[in-house]
Amino acid sequence: MNKVQELHEQAMMLSEQAMVARINGDEERAVVLARQALEYESQAAALIPDEKASDLS
Repeated sequence: MNKVQELHEQAMMLSEQAMVARINGDEERAVVLARQALEYESQAAALIPDEKASDLS
């Protein structure tokens, strides 16, 4: 599994945990987990090459 996939998988896991926390009424934990998920997903997205930049090569 490459780094992008690993980061995405971690983000998805945290996102699911955030949903469970929200369902269970733990809003504070849900927000923390959702922010962590966003950070992982942002890191994954940053590693994906920009198609337009690739086309210039």
